[in-house]
Amino acid sequence: MASEAIPAPKPYRGWPTAALAGVYWIFQIVNAQMDMPMFARFLSGALSALLFLVLFLVLWLSNGTLPGRVRLLGLGLILSGAALGILLSHKSFQAMGFLMTSVPPVLTAGALWIYLARLWKPRTAVAVLSAGILGGFLYFDLIRWDGLDGRLRSSTSWRWTPTEEAAYLASRNAAAPTSTKAWSLKSGDWPEFRGARRDGVVHGLRIETNWKDVPPTLLWKHRAGPGWSSAVLIDGFLVTQEQRGESEAVVCYEAESGREVWAHEDQARFTEGIAGAGPRATPTFREGRLYTLGGSGIVNCLEASTGNVVWRRDLHQGSAATPPQWGYAASPLVVDGKVIVFAGGPSASGIVALDAATGTPVWTKLAGKESYASAQLLTVRGKPQLLMSDNKSLAALAVADGATLWERPNPSEAVIPMLQSSPVDDTRVLVAAGQGLALLELKEEGGKWNAAELWSTAKFRPSFSNFVLHDGHVYGFDEGVLACVDLRTGERVWRKGRYGNGQLILLADQGLLILISEKGELALVEAKPQEPGEIVRIPSIEGKTWNHPAVAQDRIIVRNGTEMACYRLRPLKSP
Repeated sequence: MASEAIPAPKPYRGWPTAALAGVYWIFQIVNAQMDMPMFARFLSGALSALLFLVLFLVLWLSNGTLPGRVRLLGLGLILSGAALGILLSHKSFQAMGFLMTSVPPVLTAGALWIYLARLWKPRTAVAVLSAGILGGFLYFDLIRWDGLDGRLRSSTSWRWTPTEEAAYLASRNAAAPTSTKAWSLKSGDWPEFRGARRDGVVHGLRIETNWKDVPPTLLWKHRAGPGWSSAVLIDGFLVTQEQRGESEAVVCYEAESGREVWAHEDQARFTEGIAGAGPRATPTFREGRLYTLGGSGIVNCLEASTGNVVWRRDLHQGSAATPPQWGYAASPLVVDGKVIVFAGGPSASGIVALDAATGTPVWTKLAGKESYASAQLLTVRGKPQLLMSDNKSLAALAVADGATLWERPNPSEAVIPMLQSSPVDDTRVLVAAGQGLALLELKEEGGKWNAAELWSTAKFRPSFSNFVLHDGHVYGFDEGVLACVDLRTGERVWRKGRYGNGQLILLADQGLLILISEKGELALVEAKPQEPGEIVRIPSIEGKTWNHPAVAQDRIIVRNGTEMACYRLRPLKSP
């Protein structure tokens, strides 16, 4: 009697997990192209990865075509592989970051295994499954995470390759400190964050715009230490802050040559995963002295010509405050002999006014826990006010004693301020409001101040890229796209040109915007409410560029966490 043929084993059912993997990656591609606030982008990425993991495990464990022991083995491999991967991962990875990076590719490989397993013998299939899952997680242990860009796209390197910071430290030669003559502020100098008025506007400069044929002249370019500080330019010198190993450095260079003149270093280092290491704030120059704030909270007053310390103060001294999540980023404001800095909370010393001559506290003020926006001086009908913004509120304070003149609570403490407010005239100020903008009108009635909202909009979301005002319009980056808003109504006029989370300044005499893109490109665009045309875009520096440019006379300084360069802008010839 002929024996009956033994039926071939049925292939494993793989289409549900394959479909799930396909949906996940299609969502990631579409999500990457959409414009949305950074927190919403992070949340959508994290939740989609978590949902992928949960649904994959449900489908895996309920897949009756897989032997029960294989399903349990797969579950154990995923859990143990993830734990082992986190344990062996490079120190640049936090556990959540490692899982968000490694789990989706490993699960996708698992979905592919279900289809391919039919080609192998059972033992071979199990061996491939084990090697694939464990090897997948261990592969990501070979990676160093180098942070995120403005759209939360990761940058990675092999963990054994030198970092940009290590390459910088290896390339630089120790410069002998050089004393210079006393500095004096010249017309057209750039003495503090975003210029003399902290508004990103340049007056008295007109330039040739034919950058396509005759671009700005590169005077010098060299490596720079990590940091998101901008530069100040005074009397032919530029000063910025950068990280040098375990030291935060305030560094002075000759603006014309890029030669280092002096450097002051403090033994301090602040770093976090998204932006990396280095100081965030920009120095402030006033009457021959420089006032600086490091990423870890050290305030220095330095003699500008030599870098010698006049006084030094740690914001943690006598306070329980810890550095904000992304470090101290608010540039010191010097007004009426006081240095205004944000120290953070929760404590009564969240905002501190230090004596500019001695560093002694003059007054302190309770503030929110976090802020990355620098103090702004307003003059309302001839009366000065300090505009301070933190995660709790936007408040105007009296310069003399820090008394609250008016306050505008935030709708949520989860909204972290990062932008400068811009005075419009002596009664109105444009402020960041949540993810958008608001125009406020300030009035004093019966000795009490009131800030009335004229309009607000969520259609212009500048994130951490500051904006400028020109001829009744606002120009800035709306989630990385250049946009124009009507200052009268808050309505967006146009939105055109992707630059990422870069920065911009305005040449007011010509109505020109000079932009630095997140990729380090320089661009020239007309600031007009009609549909704009980009005049030209040229390469400048390489790498993620979040730092503000600085302009003094005919020079523009651009920098990021790896490079710094100086270009000469060609002055417009008289007709």
